[in-house]
Amino acid sequence: MRRVHGCAILPVHRQLPSVAVDDLDRWTRVLPLGAGAFGQVHLAWDTTALEWVAVKRFTGQDELGLLRFVIESRIRVAHPHLVRTLAFRLVDDRAWLVTQLARGGSVRQVMQRSGPLPWGWVAEAVDQVLDALVALHATGVVHRDLKPANLLLRDGGAVRPHLLVGDFGIATWRTVSMTGIGAAIGTPGYLAPEYLDGQQPAPATDLFAVGVLAAELLAGRRLVHYSNASPDIPADWNHTLPLPSGVPAAFAAVLRRMAEPDPRHRYVDCAQAREALLAAAPPSVRGDLASVVLPDLLASVPPGWTANGPEEQTTALPTPSRAAPAAGPSNGPAAELSADSVANQPHNPAAQPPTNPAAQPPADPAADRSNNPAAQSPTNQPNDPAAQSPAGSAANRSNSPAAESPTQAVTGPPTPPPTPAVVDSSPTVAVRRSAVDARAERDAAPTPRRARRRGRRAVLLVVLLVLAAGAGTLWWAATHRDVAGQAAPAGAPDRPEGVSRWTPVPLEPCTRAELGRERAGGDERCQRTEGADAGENWVRAPSTGFPKSDPAGPFPAEPCTAAGDTAYTPVGDQVVCTTGAWRVTI
Repeated sequence: MRRVHGCAILPVHRQLPSVAVDDLDRWTRVLPLGAGAFGQVHLAWDTTALEWVAVKRFTGQDELGLLRFVIESRIRVAHPHLVRTLAFRLVDDRAWLVTQLARGGSVRQVMQRSGPLPWGWVAEAVDQVLDALVALHATGVVHRDLKPANLLLRDGGAVRPHLLVGDFGIATWRTVSMTGIGAAIGTPGYLAPEYLDGQQPAPATDLFAVGVLAAELLAGRRLVHYSNASPDIPADWNHTLPLPSGVPAAFAAVLRRMAEPDPRHRYVDCAQAREALLAAAPPSVRGDLASVVLPDLLASVPPGWTANGPEEQTTALPTPSRAAPAAGPSNGPAAELSADSVANQPHNPAAQPPTNPAAQPPADPAADRSNNPAAQSPTNQPNDPAAQSPAGSAANRSNSPAAESPTQAVTGPPTPPPTPAVVDSSPTVAVRRSAVDARAERDAAPTPRRARRRGRRAVLLVVLLVLAAGAGTLWWAATHRDVAGQAAPAGAPDRPEGVSRWTPVPLEPCTRAELGRERAGGDERCQRTEGADAGENWVRAPSTGFPKSDPAGPFPAEPCTAAGDTAYTPVGDQVVCTTGAWRVTI
């Protein structure tokens, strides 16, 4: 088992070449699954592991997008509810990411098919997502793009849902964020208000998104907080997350606290939120979780394929007396894993390899092994030295005349005569020797094309290092600046109790939806006020600027519920919840 940064990845049964790009034909793309701004995803068959996988090919046009793609490939946290990354290949500016297949599609597809989902099903989904986020946040990763489309389902059909959190394209990892200071990227509707205000992404950012998407699944439509609203996306709620009337009160209270606009009123972390969820909606009361029928991506594979892989061939393999078809184009790195899926289907006669092992393209090994006894012998297993070379692939071993019958002649590239010390009449060994010799000759003679490829790789590596250094600089600048409206830094001078930092003068009323917004170049903002003009009003900043405060925060003596909670008032007082009311602290 090979490990990268302590996380287990795909078992390796053979020694890979120093530049592992010759095995791109290992994944036969069969069906497109979707496309986004940075990549295209295909359903593919892994001819080595003999399983269905998802292959994502980078289609972006800039180095920043490629760097995000690389970072996504390195986020490998072992957890049953996180999508497993199986392999990653980078050739110049082309990249492929191979991941575990989510056969049931996405939760968004389920909602589009079924409409509002049962609250018990949603509770189960939230439980699994929170469990995954606990492990993810423990490694320093913040997802930043949690939404129904990025919650995948491992299985299809009428089964208990098994969710997989996927798509880490814009996740922050080990304090590396591919955005500038104050920039917020993600999907409108699921972004936490404080993140939109310029704060750094944190576990509380993901927690807000989980609460909002849970409400969306219960309602069957997107519910947008006013902080995420725009002319194209109207707001649905301001302070209290709307939920259907049939949702149990305890479960509703958990979701509303998760989606609390003020991060100080949310749960401390996803672990605490999950504990509250299990207490409010334990698994025993969630009902029949198999009542929601999930889609099955493998139900729409093209002819020649089944849910278990390629169909078995029913006709005999070609014999040497038959005319061999012309050699087709290579499916290797030059083809960019873009050969048409029909050309790779096992039932297509044109896809059968020629009798020359050196010229034949790789074919699907599953069908060959199932119909060729020679391919099932120990000499044809993945740890065979011939498997380390494209010329010695499974297709060569199973479809060559030598593999069909020990008595048939072997055709292929010329090989040096065996020395008296090495005498083996086995045709399989002869084919393997010729493949190894051809590979050795190719590796021993570097070509200008390889030299240019190495040069491009070096340039790309330098660009990635420069971008990573720039990202670290941006992170340092973002975490060492003073953001107005946030808590005072440690060591800030205290002030006597009861003396407000600033007494605002109301200019004109504003709405609750405008709380925290500024105008007049930042000299005026909407906030809560008390006294004769109590309510929401536009106020002018003092000469020193707005103090560290919360425009929608509580005032002293107002009631509170959670003892020990702290907050800032609209005028800059720091208050704590004591005996059911907010009190000013020194």
